[in-house]
Amino acid sequence: KLCAISWPAALARPSLQRPAMSSMEPPPIPTDEAVQVTHVDAALAKASCAKLGYFDDPWTEQLMRGARAHSRSPLIHRGYYSRVAAFRSSVLRFLEDCPAGGGCQIVNLGAGFDTTYFWLRSSDERWRSDLVMFEVDFPEVLSKKTSAVLRRQALWPMLDVATQEDLVSQDAATGTREVRTKHLRYVATDMRMIPELTAAMDAA
Repeated sequence: KLCAISWPAALARPSLQRPAMSSMEPPPIPTDEAVQVTHVDAALAKASCAKLGYFDDPWTEQLMRGARAHSRSPLIHRGYYSRVAAFRSSVLRFLEDCPAGGGCQIVNLGAGFDTTYFWLRSSDERWRSDLVMFEVDFPEVLSKKTSAVLRRQALWPMLDVATQEDLVSQDAATGTREVRTKHLRYVATDMRMIPELTAAMDAA
């Protein structure tokens, strides 16, 4: 059974581009770079929420260690809490509906630095040994996330690996290093290009 969930960065900082001069003009189209950097804001906001006890997530802070965080308003915290709670609830409902031992897959679209996999793996009540999670995002984003996981060897036991060779492989098409383990697989691709997305998912 398959579940596909989209996790776009929420409440990202406003665009620095000038607004349209007239209501008749179309809004500016965000560049790829502008979209990609939203994962930093999202991850830092979730790490801030976790520090304040909104939800359990020690893993985002580990992956983002070294990034400069700044204070956020209670409204931002409540917004991220609502998104994380809804996301996790959807995942748990899906896993409950999957027949035990039949195998299940979760495809996380626009995953960024999301840590749902580690949250599931940290609890025997939530975890399923027949689960495979695919995290899909731009190669530039997942390359950074892979490097962060490589630096955090304390996370490796949750990925069932002991060496870098067991943790990552290099994508032949993009040259990007990707996490490829028994239960977690990164898929570095531009989701707007359906043939590329299909090929990348098949390869993962």
